[in-house]
Amino acid sequence: MGWRVPGRSKELPTLHPETPEPGLAADLGQWQELIENVSDLIQSVRPDGSILFVNRAWCQTLGYRREEAAELCLFGLFHPDSRKACRKLFERVLAGEKVCRAEATLIAKDGHTVDVEFSSICRLEDGRPYAVQSILHDITERKRAHEALSESESRFRVMADSAPVMVWMSGLDKGCNYFNKGWLDFTGRTLEQEFGNGWAEGVHPDDFQRCLDLYLGSFDARRPFRMEYRLKRHSGEYCWILDTGVPRYSQDGVFAGYIGSCVDISDRRRAEEERRQHEAQMQHVQKLESLGVLAGGIAHDFNNLLTSMLGYSSLALMQLPIESVACPMLYEIEQAARRAAELTQQMLAYSGKGKFVIQRLGLDTLVHEMAKLLETVVSKKAILRMDLEPSVIEGDATQIRQIVMNLITNASDSLEGRVGVIHIRTGLRHLEKDALRSRFSLELPAAIELPAGIYAYVEVEDDGCGMSEETLAKIFDPFFTTKFTGRGLGLAAVLGIVRGHGGAIQLVSKKGEGTRFQIFFPRALAPAEAPRPPQAEKTKRGQGKVLIVEDEAAVRVLARRVLESAGFEVLEAADGEEGLEVCRQNAGNLVLVLLDLLMPKLDGAETLEQLRRLEPGLPVLVMSGYSEQDVATRCAGLGASGFLQKPFEARQLIGRICELLPIPAGSS
Repeated sequence: MGWRVPGRSKELPTLHPETPEPGLAADLGQWQELIENVSDLIQSVRPDGSILFVNRAWCQTLGYRREEAAELCLFGLFHPDSRKACRKLFERVLAGEKVCRAEATLIAKDGHTVDVEFSSICRLEDGRPYAVQSILHDITERKRAHEALSESESRFRVMADSAPVMVWMSGLDKGCNYFNKGWLDFTGRTLEQEFGNGWAEGVHPDDFQRCLDLYLGSFDARRPFRMEYRLKRHSGEYCWILDTGVPRYSQDGVFAGYIGSCVDISDRRRAEEERRQHEAQMQHVQKLESLGVLAGGIAHDFNNLLTSMLGYSSLALMQLPIESVACPMLYEIEQAARRAAELTQQMLAYSGKGKFVIQRLGLDTLVHEMAKLLETVVSKKAILRMDLEPSVIEGDATQIRQIVMNLITNASDSLEGRVGVIHIRTGLRHLEKDALRSRFSLELPAAIELPAGIYAYVEVEDDGCGMSEETLAKIFDPFFTTKFTGRGLGLAAVLGIVRGHGGAIQLVSKKGEGTRFQIFFPRALAPAEAPRPPQAEKTKRGQGKVLIVEDEAAVRVLARRVLESAGFEVLEAADGEEGLEVCRQNAGNLVLVLLDLLMPKLDGAETLEQLRRLEPGLPVLVMSGYSEQDVATRCAGLGASGFLQKPFEARQLIGRICELLPIPAGSS
């Protein structure tokens, strides 16, 4: 038996064919074909939960035949987790309430679960409920997809929050809609604070517009980007970060915004800067070495020429009567030679080889003694103010005076003829290592190794025109000037002198706001040496044989004429080998050897070593364009009796030789 659909002969099975219910049969007959072919599950259930009717989709989904379904109670099909809630919903439907889009979990015949979304209404007969009819939509795949998505999002958040980088996401509105824990820990802000203008408020103002333009341009072009900028930490410190972003797309390929990550690269940037400074330092050292070679060549060749110029002019002045018309001209030649010699010494100072006489100096005393001189070199509109606190260093007084003079001259020039104040200060100051590693200290290889501690300083500050960044980058280059050409080595010599004394330089300057130079030297703990009393001038007459060993003929001839004019008998040798031979031939008859340091065949040091074997007690005066320290290093342990710096005047040569010889009885 079964219900029949009008116009069709095929008999449709019923759940309870023995007791068909007229109202239900009429409805089923009218809608049976539609009900049987829909993909949703359709069921009709009595108030007690027994099943009246289910469609084909219901049977296929839950795995029951209709005959089996007729023996079931709907409440038993509910999963225990949703059974109680579904019973309450069923009772509310029986009470006349319509339920839409509720969810439940059913248990299929084979035990697997099916998630459904259902809508139910109660059908009445004779005013009483006789069935609850429901349409159930299988949402198992949708729920699994949603759960998978939720799980994926959860995994993403766990991974993102545990990642050692800062992660962010932006949407189609170009604004960020996600920041991971790393980002929030870095900025010290909440998620709500970061949404909106959080990124804009954290980026360094100098980097913001560049980064924004790059981000917006990449966003519009849907292309990845990579940029470096400074972002503010929770401590207020700006750190360099590397920010990379790539477009993200939905499952159907629709552009959905960006995902990116940021890495703190402050250490890397710092390392790169240190490497750059090291490379710059090495390049500068190489430049200094090249300049040192050049200075050595100048000291040997150019100083030989200057020695002739200065020596002959001074010798002529000694021999001419003071009223001679040639004396003023010779004096000018002598002065020009001295200025040329000073330029040579500046080259040596720039290469760090310009120290000559080291003693303990009071910086405050030295500057105070220069006060009158400094007032003559500054602009007439400049006010020179001194604040001198005691400080002692070990250094060359002439070189330190050159530093002060060059800095004061530079400060005066910066006033550009206007009224201004120049401060010069001395004293002691405690410095940390960072203070010894300024942008200008990289010019000073020794300063990088200076330890923290108390340093003596001399400071020159002006309120002049100041310097631009471009000028600051070149300020210590040789012959660089912003005034006019031909100013010499100036600050470059200051740099070399500070380097030679193992000190450091700090410079602060801004266009239109003045300049402050600070020169730091290692402090000497012992007090400054008392000024040496002036020595009575010794005799300029001598006697005995003097051997001159010099490869430069002009210097050799000059020295011979000077010494002969002073009463000495002179022997000459053009190199070390010849000098040794002359010494052998005149063994016991020489009173002194005047020895050049740089010569072919045997140089001065090698010649001196062999001279000591021939004449252990014979005085040997070494002359060179190098500094006394360089000569002392080259001739260490060889017994040089004294040193004469080239170029020299006739009076200096005679005076140094006479200092090394006993004063003859009856000389005047």
